[in-house]
Formats: sequence, C-alpha cells, structure tokens
Amino acid sequence: PRPALDSDDDDDDPVVTDIPVYLANSLNCYLLQYPVRPASMTYDSSTVDKILFKPKNQQVEMHMGLNTNNVNYDQSRGEQIALNVDGERAHLASNTTFNSGMMDKQIMSGGRAVNDTNRYAVGIVNNGELHLTQVKGVLTVRPNLTYLDKSDKRAKAEGRNVDPDDPASEPEVKPEAVTVKFSKGENDKTAKWKEKSYQTQVK
Repeated sequence: PRPALDSDDDDDDPVVTDIPVYLANSLNCYLLQYPVRPASMTYDSSTVDKILFKPKNQQVEMHMGLNTNNVNYDQSRGEQIALNVDGERAHLASNTTFNSGMMDKQIMSGGRAVNDTNRYAVGIVNNGELHLTQVKGVLTVRPNLTYLDKSDKRAKAEGRNVDPDDPASEPEVKPEAVTVKFSKGENDKTAKWKEKSYQTQVK
C-alpha cells in the first residue's frame, strides 16, 4: 500500500499515478560498459556472431560482425589485414581469424568493473508496470587487438615489414674492449702555478 502523504503537500506535488513494481530474481542480468566508445555510437545495430562468457570470473569475449559492404568500409585494406594475419592459404587452416578473407569482425573483450553490484538494478516500464532485475555484474569491454600481434609474428617470420622502432629488429652488436685513461683534474690555482714554474718556461 502507498504510504500516507501529508495533505499540505498534495496541492504542490500531487501523486500522478500508482505503478505496480515487480522484481525478477531468476534472471541473470549483466551490464556492459564501453569506455572507449562514444555514447553516440552504440552497438545496437551490430551483429553479434559469437559470445564467450565465464560467469564465475566475469570475463566476456564478443565477436561483432562488420558490414564489409558498407560504403565506408575499405575492402582492399580489409583484405590486406586478413592476409597479414592469416596468410595466403588461410581458408585451409583451422585457426583462421578472418574466415572470409577480409577483416569481417571486431573482437571485444573485458572483465569485472565493480565488485559489489547489490545496489544496481535494471528497470523497464511495460503496460504500466515497473519490472526490476538485479544486476549480477558490471563488465568493462574494450576492443581486443591480439590479431595485430599475430600479424607482427607472421611478418617477422617471413622477414617483411619489420618495425624499425622494435628493439628486437635491431642487429645484435658484439661488445668490444676499449682502453680508458683518466687524468687528474687541476684547479685554477694549480694551473697558474704550473704556468709560472721553471719547467713550463723552459718548454
């Protein structure tokens, strides 16, 4: 039942309506955050090809499909990335990253962002009813760029496109023995005395 309200407040702040509230306890609800993604660029229209989730450790990996037919998608660049990552005979391999021969997906991964989520809930109003579901976990999700590491390993194995800034790509220099001599420093007073000495005048 709705608690009694002070009659003096009814004129300034009247009760508009009563909404029944229902709490769902049997649903597993997780909130995903994308800190490097602008709020105006949502993933609502994206196609999720695959999701890997560990509920105990609260780790997630999502494979988001890319629209390779979009006018903003550079197909030649997408094919080059897939070639660098998977090689020329990628369609014959079982561990291929991009099955279509071009970069056709984006991998997102993340983990637990908040330890205690007891005070978080997700609500929706449907047919005049408020349905609440407790949030079991909050996860921070970012792009996973491990395919670039795979591309670098393949490039180094084939001896191409070596990054000049990579310390591993620099030739190994063998140490050489050198002779170092140290001279005793002289102060100004000693130097002036030597200039006036007999030995210096003779020279």
